[in-house]
Amino acid sequence: MKNTFNVEVSFDESPKKPYEWKNVSFITGIKVNRVDSKCIKDFLLYKCKVDSENRLLLLSDTKDSILIKLDEEGIITKRSFLLFSKDLDVSEYAINLKPIKLKYEVFCERIKYSNELDEEKEIRDYLVKSIENIEDEDKSKYLYFLYFDDVNGYSKEKLINTIKKDNTKKNYELYKFLINN
Repeated sequence: MKNTFNVEVSFDESPKKPYEWKNVSFITGIKVNRVDSKCIKDFLLYKCKVDSENRLLLLSDTKDSILIKLDEEGIITKRSFLLFSKDLDVSEYAINLKPIKLKYEVFCERIKYSNELDEEKEIRDYLVKSIENIEDEDKSKYLYFLYFDDVNGYSKEKLINTIKKDNTKKNYELYKFLINN
């Protein structure tokens, strides 16, 4: 079918770049629509309601491409970027399309994006869970020492709270120590 693409996506409320994808879906035969850059920006930054009969929309402004998923009322529930190579293909194809004017309503609520990589979150969660489950106070103090280079002011809660707040090299080093011992 003309003007259709097969794409790999990973839906989320706030889309992630392909190198962070965990669950990949394959969408076949989806039609691309050319829209303006403001439309793409609005869909990525805000909760929106789109007037469309289709529940999946592949959109491009000739520079970037996204796929959005709508609920029954037309509210965007999921968003996804495309793989780089497919993004290029879709954007290049969209250059030859006539832009459409999608009717949509922007809500004031912004989409929350995390600056944290999934790997950093997993490491932090593992550390917190592991430290909470340590019953041996000497081991807990040793982990505190590895993290702060000092045992003065030792507190299990302080260690856990610091790990929760920071995504530092120290989190990674403590993680490596725990999985190797």
